[in-house]
Amino acid sequence: MQDVAPPHTARKTLQLLQELFGCRVISKGSEKQWVPHSPDLNPLDFWFWGACKDSDSVYHNKPGSLQELRLSVEQYVREVTADTAESCSLTGPEDGRVVTCRLCRFCCGDVGVNHGAEGGRKVVCYYTNWSQYRPGLGKFLPDNLDPFLCTHIVFAFSSMSENRLSPFEENDLAMPDGGPGLYEQVTAFKQVNPKLRVLLALGGWSFGTKKFRDMTRNRYNRRTFVYSVAPYLRDKNFDGLDLDWEYPKGATDKNNFAQLCRELRESFEEEAEQSGLQRLLLTAAVPVGPDTVRRGYDVRELARHLDLFHLMAYDFHGQWESQTGHHSPLNAPLRDVAHRRQLSVNASVQMWMDMGAPAHKIVLGVPTYGRSFTLATTTNTGVNAPTRGGGAPGPFTNEEGILAYYEICQRLLSGAVYIWDYEMSAPYLVDGDQWVGFDDERSVRMKMDFVKELGLAGAMVWAVDMDDFTTAGCQGAVYPLITAIREELLGVARPDLAPDINWSEWLRRRFSATSLIGRDSDLAGVGSAPVTLTLTSARTWFGLAFAGLSQDRLQLPSPDQRRSDPDSDYQQLLRLKEVNADLKILVSLGGSVVDNEQFRELTSSDYRMNTFVYDTVDSIRRLRLDGLELAWEYPSGNEDRDAYSRLVKEFRLAFNSEASANERARLLLTASLPGFPADLQNEYNIREISEHVDLLNLLAFDLHDTLVDVVRHGAPLFPLQSATPQEQRYLSVDDAARTLLEEGAAPEKILIGLATYGRSFTLKSQDQYDIDAPHLGAGKAGKYTGDPGFAAYFEICELLDQENTTLVWDAEQQVPFAFNGDYWVGFDDEKSLEKKVQVEWLRELGLGGVSIWSADLDDFSGACGGGRYPLMSAVREALRGYRVRYTYDGVTVTPGASSRPGAILPLTAVGAAEPVTCTDGDNDVTYHRDPLDCRHYYLCQGRVRHRMPCPSGLVFNEEQSVCDWPENVERCWG
Repeated sequence: MQDVAPPHTARKTLQLLQELFGCRVISKGSEKQWVPHSPDLNPLDFWFWGACKDSDSVYHNKPGSLQELRLSVEQYVREVTADTAESCSLTGPEDGRVVTCRLCRFCCGDVGVNHGAEGGRKVVCYYTNWSQYRPGLGKFLPDNLDPFLCTHIVFAFSSMSENRLSPFEENDLAMPDGGPGLYEQVTAFKQVNPKLRVLLALGGWSFGTKKFRDMTRNRYNRRTFVYSVAPYLRDKNFDGLDLDWEYPKGATDKNNFAQLCRELRESFEEEAEQSGLQRLLLTAAVPVGPDTVRRGYDVRELARHLDLFHLMAYDFHGQWESQTGHHSPLNAPLRDVAHRRQLSVNASVQMWMDMGAPAHKIVLGVPTYGRSFTLATTTNTGVNAPTRGGGAPGPFTNEEGILAYYEICQRLLSGAVYIWDYEMSAPYLVDGDQWVGFDDERSVRMKMDFVKELGLAGAMVWAVDMDDFTTAGCQGAVYPLITAIREELLGVARPDLAPDINWSEWLRRRFSATSLIGRDSDLAGVGSAPVTLTLTSARTWFGLAFAGLSQDRLQLPSPDQRRSDPDSDYQQLLRLKEVNADLKILVSLGGSVVDNEQFRELTSSDYRMNTFVYDTVDSIRRLRLDGLELAWEYPSGNEDRDAYSRLVKEFRLAFNSEASANERARLLLTASLPGFPADLQNEYNIREISEHVDLLNLLAFDLHDTLVDVVRHGAPLFPLQSATPQEQRYLSVDDAARTLLEEGAAPEKILIGLATYGRSFTLKSQDQYDIDAPHLGAGKAGKYTGDPGFAAYFEICELLDQENTTLVWDAEQQVPFAFNGDYWVGFDDEKSLEKKVQVEWLRELGLGGVSIWSADLDDFSGACGGGRYPLMSAVREALRGYRVRYTYDGVTVTPGASSRPGAILPLTAVGAAEPVTCTDGDNDVTYHRDPLDCRHYYLCQGRVRHRMPCPSGLVFNEEQSVCDWPENVERCWG
């Protein structure tokens, strides 16, 4: 269907709006000044989110003004669109005039879609009145609802007092300021969509069983409740009652629940006959556990009285078990034991049908949340893997063992591994020791196929407030799960036609690490990666390279000068932060853009340097970035050495004071350092720099170039012992990292720089091709990068596929190289990068993580055949499970602030802690407590310090030099 309206309708509708209100129309999320004759005008874009401005105020979705707007405009819209009423169909009339679904709903009603209880497939959405209390992204209010998203909304939950319905939340009936309460705000949507049905739910898990038992145990209590329900529902404008007794158990409960449903149905029919109103609906949320159903539900009797069974086809597995399991699989794994094979959507629906529930009354429940576990070991992460409890609470739902779908999306966008289980037709994710089973758009659509094949009544979701209702979590469609259900069952397409997110594809093109800095270089041409591919991979920090200097002011990289351009790198980076709260974007100052002389002039006087520093603070804040990377390439001599240290110190002092003055998070400060040991020793005061920066980015590549007359690898892990002159024997990643440590760098701040490109040479003789073979200069330029002596990994892949190309693994340096004819290139592949970031090697040196130069030089399109971003994916896999806690600027926790008795105190006051210094020059091994974290300790091997974790649940006992139970370590037991 085209998303346009007949031009005359648009003009007349706009004219009437202006005459009625003298207003401008404010659409959701932005303001638009509608102009007559606008070719893209959809007159009903304002239908729900509309508001009008008068001389006094602007009304945004206030019930009074919304109702006034709709009722006033509706009459006129019906008149001016009377001749287009036949257009309200999915195919449109023969003359091609069509109107949008929104226009059809507004003036004609939905054609071919029955939203009522009397027929048609149902999309039932539970709304929870406690979702209003979630923080930030999770806060859900009635304004977040879409009246056309679901055919039925179930308000959860009401309470019961003296055998009568009563509100549960204080603002259910009225807001503190006297405004409409939640009941009225939700039921008011029926004015916008007259076919919407809103039910009130009684019960829920926290409600328990006692009140239900007491109410149903005798005729008087039961009749008191039954005959009070209809008046209450009518008074509050609800269309029915949903019973959520969790759960009747035993013969007495079973009979009483059936009797309650029979009497409620009879009372609803009598009330409808007397009032002349449509009968109130009666539904029940019912379980899927076979034993629970058999013991508590007379299914055939219930089927006579209930309009719908809301089948809670989820929570099959959860943290109450000692092994992982998907809580809502379409099919159970065949490898499950017999009783666990009953725990699936398919088996549960069949069970209810076998017990007497007709298919046309079964509404299949679909969760918009996942069930999470904490794995017992990160080496066993599959289905039925052993666990040690529920997963960590989400930042918004804040409940152990449960994550809303938007929180799950954030995990996936931040580097969790997505796994599709074909047997279960459902996905799960693994993130370190966290395991989450959930539904995504793919599994939801498969469940809807199941609904249609069996002729079920429709689908129910728990709950509307845990789908991604803002798009901020998943970066896709609004309500991605529910709109997928609606599209499959009702044939209503998403308004923005947003596609489903293919999380399997995300897995192939994302990476993450302990502290992984991605960089976007300014590479242009055929081989450059679009920013949307280069940058959407989740990482902790992201460096935008390179900013320059213009009249002692920070200047963004040239492609980003037009910062208002929505397609600029800058704007796309900012959008990434909306979906990944952990993403930090730093601007990198220097590199090839700022030469030594510019830095020297900048630091030539304290006045000039401080003017630049404080102006830069303002610029970074104004640009909504998170910090600065200093990439002075490279200071030389004592004056530069001192100037570099002063510049770093002044930036850190400015960042600290600005954060304190404005009570906001401090800007981050990092520094790029060369991988040459001699430079690290002579040109930098490493100990002082390390004290002031957050991270030290060691550029451990480009260690050899064409200035040496023989071919060498640019980034060997270990040195070539036969290299000459002798200083060449220290040019390796390993030597650079160890030198940085010896010069006083904090190990947890060091990032090892990795390259996704190679350095090439032209061989002097094709018969001499090994390391140290003579060359004539740089290798020929790549056809995409166009730089002699340089080849992106995607260009190297093409070389490897050519005939007569030979690939060689250098065992001494632990890196590959390749040659073809007179072309020779040394580079890193998946194997060599895994070697460089092996957990054992990182643990030995206690380093913080890695950085990547750069994302756009990896195989971002998957042309190499190993998926997209194969190098960065290899890095992510090699670093899985490795964690480093920074000992600088740690979180301050007041001693004794533990939330429960007997809890491990993770941190002590940072200000009171002295950093651990290893001073033994005899290379002896000693153990020391971590003053900031009871669950870690330091192992000193001579002067080299390693930060080590205790096993889960244990803390470090300094007296015994062992990891011990918390109760045996007084300072760690609160």
